[in-house]
Amino acid sequence: LNDLLENRLDQTLRFGKQFSVNELALYLMELFGSVLFFDSLLAIVQQYSIADVEVVSKPGKSAMRTGLNLALFGQPGTGKTFAALDMVVGKPRKGVLPHGLPGRNRYCGGMTPALFIEVGQAYQDRKFNFIVTEFNDWFKYKGMVEPLKLALEQGIIKKETMRGTVGPYKFTSFFSVNYNTKVQLKGYKTTVGDPNFNAIEDRMLCRLHRLTRKRFEEIAGSAMKFTLGEVTMDKASSIRDHLTLVHSITTRHPRVREMFPYKTVLLTRDVYEKVVEAREAILEYLKYSESLDFSPRLEMRAIQLACAMSLLSYFRDDEEYIKIDQEAIRLAIKFYVEEASVRSKEEFKPEWVLYDLGIYKPSELKKPSFQHEHSSDRELQRSS
Repeated sequence: LNDLLENRLDQTLRFGKQFSVNELALYLMELFGSVLFFDSLLAIVQQYSIADVEVVSKPGKSAMRTGLNLALFGQPGTGKTFAALDMVVGKPRKGVLPHGLPGRNRYCGGMTPALFIEVGQAYQDRKFNFIVTEFNDWFKYKGMVEPLKLALEQGIIKKETMRGTVGPYKFTSFFSVNYNTKVQLKGYKTTVGDPNFNAIEDRMLCRLHRLTRKRFEEIAGSAMKFTLGEVTMDKASSIRDHLTLVHSITTRHPRVREMFPYKTVLLTRDVYEKVVEAREAILEYLKYSESLDFSPRLEMRAIQLACAMSLLSYFRDDEEYIKIDQEAIRLAIKFYVEEASVRSKEEFKPEWVLYDLGIYKPSELKKPSFQHEHSSDRELQRSS
C-alpha cells in the first residue's frame, strides 16, 4: 500500500475510473475462454469481498455484508485449484501472475482442521482468506462440521482438547476451498462421508465443475498457451493495485482514511425483483417437483455476490454509495440459476431459464458492456 500510494496512485485511480466487473470478465474471457473465466472471476471477486463492506437498503439500515466463503467443487482436473489458489497468489514458474490481495491470503495446504481451530484464534477481529485446496480431507476427522459451521457463520468457536481448551473466540475471516465430488449424469454426489456436510455447502457460495467437452478444450488450450509463453496477464498488477486500494479504503486503513470517502453498497428493491423473477422462472420448471433441493440461502448468496462484484466499480462515479450495476446483477443471476440447476439434480437446464430471463450468454460479451437486448427484442425471442 505504501509503495502504491507513493508511486502508482494516479494510474490506479485512472484504472479504477474504467474498471468494473464487466471489464474483469472481458479480461478473463480473453485469457481463458467463455467457460473457465467464471471460476477465476468468482475467486477475484471474493478477494474484494473480504473487506466485508456493509450493505445498506436505506441510509442507516444494514442489510448484509459483502464477505463471502467460496467453494469450487467437482471432478478432478477441472481447474479448481488454478482458480482458487494460482490466480490469487500466483505461480511464477508457470507464468501465472498474482491477482489477489497482498498479505491477506493464508494457504492451508497440509493443515489439519484441528490445527486450524487452534491457529484461527490468532486471527480474531482480522479479515483474512484461508485457502484450502483439499477440503475433503478436513472431514476425515469426526466432529468437524459443527466448528466449521460456526467458522463460516463467524460465530464463537470453543474446543476442548487433552492439552487444554481452545477459545472461546470469534472467527472473523473467510474461506476459499475446493474439493472433489462424484459428478453424475445429472447433478453430483459428495464424497464426504459426514451426512451433515450439506450444512457446510449451504453456507458457502458454491460452483460445480463438470468436465464437459467445452471445459476440456479450454483447459487444454490454456495449458498449451501457458507452456508456449503466449499468455499475457497484462492487467494483473493493475487489478492487484486496484484491489489493494479499494480494500484499504473500505477497511478504513489509516493511510487512506482521510484521502477517500468510505462508501457502503446500496441494495435497492430492483435487485430483489430481478432475483424474484429468476426464482419464479426456476420454480416454473420445477412445478412438478414435490420438494426443492436448494434453500433460500442461495438467493441471499446471489445478492451478496452482486454486492461484492459492485465493489469493483468504487471509483467509477462520485456517488455517496456504491450502486449495484446491471452487469453485476446479470452475473449473479447466472450464478443463481446454474447453482439451482445443480442442486436440483439438473431437472432443468440453466440455459432455458437464462434464455427466458433474457440473460446474456458468455459469448455475447462485448465492449464497453454486456450486450443488452431491447425489451421488444426480448419479448420477440420469448414468443419465438
